[in-house]
Parts: sequence; structure tokens; C-alpha cells
Amino acid sequence: SSTDRGKAAAVRLPSSHPLAQRLKANPELIWHREMDVFPQLQAMSAAERGAVNDLAAELYSPVTSEGQLIGILALGPKPRKHLYTREDLQLVSTLSRQAALTLENVRLLKLERERAFNLEKLEQMKSSFMLAVSHQLKTPLTSIRVSADILAESGGNVPTDLHRQLISSIASGVDDLQIQISMILDFARMQSAALKLNCQPTNVNDIVRHVAQMIGPQVKLKEQALELALPDDMPRATIDRERFKQVIVCLLSNANKYTPKGGRISVKVQQEGPQF
Repeated sequence: SSTDRGKAAAVRLPSSHPLAQRLKANPELIWHREMDVFPQLQAMSAAERGAVNDLAAELYSPVTSEGQLIGILALGPKPRKHLYTREDLQLVSTLSRQAALTLENVRLLKLERERAFNLEKLEQMKSSFMLAVSHQLKTPLTSIRVSADILAESGGNVPTDLHRQLISSIASGVDDLQIQISMILDFARMQSAALKLNCQPTNVNDIVRHVAQMIGPQVKLKEQALELALPDDMPRATIDRERFKQVIVCLLSNANKYTPKGGRISVKVQQEGPQF
């Protein structure tokens, strides 16, 4: 709105205000002196009328974009009590259209900046994802390598239980390599919005035990102790089994990596209310 001193100020008027509703329904100039002509404006509350009077305006021009009211250009009286001429009103209409164009450009610029920010964030996510996948690929590869080395160095002279465990570790490592490859494919699907979660009731303890067995050779290599606290009465959780397994692999791999030689790694599963 512009004051009688020629200064401009931005004032917020709720979209539910009767003046805004009137201009939305009838996008035409309204003179302040004609406010009481329209029943919709006659019914304004004292607070709503006070908000309009605070503008100290003589003329209200709607600012519209694509048929939507996005603002109101309120102009105060002309200096020295001069009246608005026909040319003035044409200029006001032109200014309203220019204001609408400016506001629309600002909106589009904001959207473009948000899009650029989201693209940059997506690129960062890609880099983080590939780094995480590269790290997680090392876990099953290390498990396979350690188990294979033990079998090779022993010349086949290992206890039956250990032999079975090493073979199982190699098989689990191969399975998890396949999972990591699936993750990369899932990421490609996510780029095209085609990724879907396969959430089903799942025994969380079974997944933790499986991952603990898979990283067992690395734990033994660093002479670490891996302790599991898995309650037998733990209810099933509705989750995507493979995604959850990826999380546990990442957690235990990091624990193995950053726990010093001879240290202890503890894993505890518990339920707190509806959550684990």
C-alpha cells in the first residue's frame, strides 16, 4: 500500500478477509468510499474494518496471476487532494499486472533454486550411497577371503564344526554380495521412482544371528568377542527383510572395524512400546 506521503509498505491481509474475498470473486478496482456499497464488505467485523482503515488507502486494485488473487495493490490519496484520473486508473491496472508478473517471477525463481538445491542434495546422496555400498561390499568379500584362507592354510585339517562354519560363512558372503548388487539396482529403480519396499512380519533375531555369523571370521581375526542379547519372546516386526539386513550388516561391520583388537561388540534387541 502507498501512503499519502508517497511511501510504500507491505501489509499482510488474511486471504479470508472480506476485501480479499470480494476482489477474488470480482477482480476489479474498488474505491474505499464505495466499501459500504457491497453487502460482503458491509458485514465486516470491527477488527476486519480496522485492518482496512489502517491501510489508509483510497483505491484497491487486485493483483492476479493465472486467475488467482495473489495480492492487493492499495493506493493512498493523491497529493494535494487531487483526484485519480482515467489515465491514473489505467496506470494502476498496468502496475497491478507488472506486480503480478514480478511476484510470479519471484515464485519461479524460488522453485528453480529449490530444484537446484534438491539436485545438489541428490548428487550428495548418490556419492554417499556409492561410498556406503563400496564399504558394505568389503564385508562379505572379507568374510569369504578369511574363511577361504583358513581352509587353504589348514590343508583341510580342520574340525568338522569349524569346517561347516567356514563353508557357511562363504555361502553367506556370496548371498550378501548378491544383496549388495541388488542394492545398486534398487538405487537405479529409486532414480525412476520404481523402488518398492517388501514389508512383511519378520523375525528380527534371525537376521541379527545371520549377520553375526557372516562377520564371524572378521571378528575372530581381530580376536574380538561378539555378544548377542536376543530375547526369545521378541514379536515379529513388519519390515523389509533385505533392507533391514543391510542396516545390520553396516552396523556390525563398523563395529568390527572400529573396535580395537581383543575388544567386545554387544548387540541387544529389545522392544520399547510399539518400537524396537
